[in-house]
Formats: sequence, C-alpha cells, structure tokens
Amino acid sequence: MSSLYDDFKSYFFSKDVLMKIILINAIVYVVGLLSSVICFLLKLPDPIAIFSASYLMLPASLTQLIAHPWTIITYMFLHNGIFHILFNMMVLYWFGGIFKDFLGTQKFVYTYFLTGIFGGLFYILCYNVFPYFSDTVEYSKALGASAAIMGIVFGTATLVPNYEVMFAIFGAIRLKYIALIYLIIDLVGINSSNSGGHIAHLGGALFGFIIVKQLQNGNDWTKYPVKLIESISNIFKKKKLKVAYKSSEPISVKKVAVSQEEVDRILDKISQSGYENLSSKEKEILFKAGKQ
Repeated sequence: MSSLYDDFKSYFFSKDVLMKIILINAIVYVVGLLSSVICFLLKLPDPIAIFSASYLMLPASLTQLIAHPWTIITYMFLHNGIFHILFNMMVLYWFGGIFKDFLGTQKFVYTYFLTGIFGGLFYILCYNVFPYFSDTVEYSKALGASAAIMGIVFGTATLVPNYEVMFAIFGAIRLKYIALIYLIIDLVGINSSNSGGHIAHLGGALFGFIIVKQLQNGNDWTKYPVKLIESISNIFKKKKLKVAYKSSEPISVKKVAVSQEEVDRILDKISQSGYENLSSKEKEILFKAGKQ
C-alpha cells in the first residue's frame, strides 16, 4: 500500500499545474463515489455527501456564504456524475493547454481561479437580484469546475480566436466558433433545471474574456493575486539584516524585458495566420512574455 502511495505521489508531483488540477478533481470525485457506493450497500447515510452539501458547495444564500466563505473555492472541485467530471476535465485539458502555452503557467492558474470565483459570485448575484429565484435562493447550491473552465475557454478564444482545433467528426473548428456554441448553450440553459450552473458559466466566461482583453491592453489583472499573496507572506517573514555591498566592477544585465507592443504584434499575427506560422524567435518571445 505504501508503495502504491509513493508511486502516486511521485506521479502527481511530476506533472504540471494543469494536470495537478485535473488529478485533484478526479481524486475528490473518486473518494465521494466510493463513499456513496459503500453507504448505499450498507444502507447508511453518506457522510461525505452530507459534508460536501453543508460545507463545500457554494450557497446562493448570502447568510450561508458569510458563514462558509471558503465555498467560493471548494465548489470548483465537486462534480455531480461521471459525465459531468469527464466532460469538464476534457475541456480543461484541451483549452488549458493552449492557454498555458501562450501565456504561461502563472497566468493560467490565476485566470482559472479568478474566473471560477467570479462565476460563483455572478451566480449568487443573479439568484439574489432576479425575482424568479426568490423562492429557491435559500436552498440552492452550486458545484463544479465549469465556471472556471469557461473562463479559460473564452480567455483562450479571445487571445487566439482563429486557432483551430481538430475534431474527428467536424474537422477543424476555430476557437471563436466553439466559444460561441458554448455561449448559446448557456444562454438557452438559463431557462432550465440547471439555471444556476449556466449562470455561473456565463459569469466565468465574461471574466475570462475581460482578463485577456485587459492583458492585450497592457493591464495584467492576474498580477493582483500575486501581489496579495506576496504581501501576506511578507507579514510572516522575519526581517533580515541587509548588508550592502559595493563593487567597482560594472554589473551586466542580460535579462531583457519583452515589450507589450511586441507581444500584441505576435498575438495579432496568431489571430490572422495561426500559431504554427510564427517564427522560432517569435515563439521564444511569447514564451518569455508568459513568464514575466
């Protein structure tokens, strides 16, 4: 058993952040599934399902949200059914890989969680504003990674709208058309039994679009969570004595920052002719920009 655990631990930590997010979602789902099967056979209440519904799902009720504020994050790791998680993780793998290749790991991670949070807040806002939901707001709860995934889908489609994805049946389809199909599905789905889910998707999609548009205009919204985390971590760091050292030798700086204008030019070229038509130097510039 310990060998199996060590093998999995080694496998998990060898993967990039995209695969880690997918694996965490899979683990959470499998644990909940095993618990439900065992409790079903023993005719017992499922403690994990009860705990998830009470403390991990995102409530539409503002009073419940204040009592359980962490649910704005935890709801993203819960799924209802095998097809729910399979479809979500497949879409995340495809679009997350494209997003990460163009803008880097850090921007992917923060865009994923920011759009998931915004999608959840948009769901809560709509349920507390529109009269249609007034009778259900107190017991409605959201779960699933779809809002965050839609943020990545629409962010990627905004970044490289003409990038083509190959499908076995339909052939090559540009990302902007895939995003449009998702948009139509979610708009129509508001008038269904899963209104809250589709509303959260739209909120995540909207914020993903805004984040990338702002990035193209030179405003990186993903840097604010980084600064917040750095500020919090600095509070707990002990102050260290700084020693100044002066050298008569000039210091050469080899690292050259990539200008936003150059990145915008490359992104425009991708939109017009595709990523595969970039030169090796342009791909290197884009890669460096994703790490800044």
